[in-house]
Amino acid sequence: MWRFWIDVGGTFTDTLAVSPDGKQLKSKVLSSGLTKGRIVKIGSDGALVSDSFDDADEGFWNGVTLRL
Repeated sequence: MWRFWIDVGGTFTDTLAVSPDGKQLKSKVLSSGLTKGRIVKIGSDGALVSDSFDDADEGFWNGVTLRL
């Protein structure tokens, strides 16, 4: 059984999940669900490159929808 703990704050929402095998997964996202940044180029593989989010954890942007 999965277990979840979620703390919704004014700016950030922190989550902790524990998988059935005991693996802990943590996440911190903006509570508003909106993130603003600047795209500086498009990589040769089509990936968007930003100088605004260099400290984001791997996989942080998975599932994100981009609106221009």
